[in-house]
Amino acid sequence: MSAVGRMAACYALTGCVDPWPYVAGIGKSGDIGDYLEALQAYLDAIGVEYFTALEVSTPSKSSQQVAAKTGADRSLYRGKFVLVLPVWLWPSMGAVVLLADKIRRAHGAPVIMRNGVRPWWINQQVAGSGIASDHPQTAAVDLDLSQDGDAKAAHAMALELYELHAKDLDISMGIGETVVHLGVQSPHGHRRWSY
Repeated sequence: MSAVGRMAACYALTGCVDPWPYVAGIGKSGDIGDYLEALQAYLDAIGVEYFTALEVSTPSKSSQQVAAKTGADRSLYRGKFVLVLPVWLWPSMGAVVLLADKIRRAHGAPVIMRNGVRPWWINQQVAGSGIASDHPQTAAVDLDLSQDGDAKAAHAMALELYELHAKDLDISMGIGETVVHLGVQSPHGHRRWSY
């Protein structure tokens, strides 16, 4: 599939909402709040219901610990290390988050989103997946289903979404008892695994 085809597949989910006007309002480079407001406005515009820009931009606890060792104090927002997604990735991430919304709705209880973005310098220290991991290369999230809710229904929805979008969105999906990894436009094509 061409790059144009990949973007068209994402826009089929997100609608033709151009992310570039949203980033035009971001102030100075150190103002993470401006970035989060812009990303939140974009997520609202495409119809995301359950997840926030802060969740999408905040890596897991283990990733937070790695980041803390770098002295990245200027990258903190409300005590959390924030990773800024490049604007060209917003439509792909928007597609992932809209799919995650459906899993959250099926779960019927809060779902914790982790690792909406996890660059290689963090990924190599916290994951066993190596450089082939989706997290540094594309739009992917890990959903924690450990809160009270219907994990069976959430898993069923995840599998339904995989069957529906595996090929057009090159979905990567890993399912464990209390976790769902969900990625789109994986460089390794559509695939599914169990934890």
